[in-house]
Amino acid sequence: VQTCALPIYEERFCTIVNSETLKKIRIIANREGLAIKDVVDAAFDKAISSYERKHGKIEEIKKSAKDLF
Repeated sequence: VQTCALPIYEERFCTIVNSETLKKIRIIANREGLAIKDVVDAAFDKAISSYERKHGKIEEIKKSAKDLF
């Protein structure tokens, strides 16, 4: 029996962070044997969950150019 996993979609983005924060993220990743992107992804997930508990579920609002005029 074969199972088909759903593809994981990832996007690359660039940002600026405090040097000490990045240093600590690198240390955490190294200590835990994880990629930096996995540590950052886990932190994003936790931040989003915390935000949604406080403010409600985040939903994308799709707009159409036809609605502009």
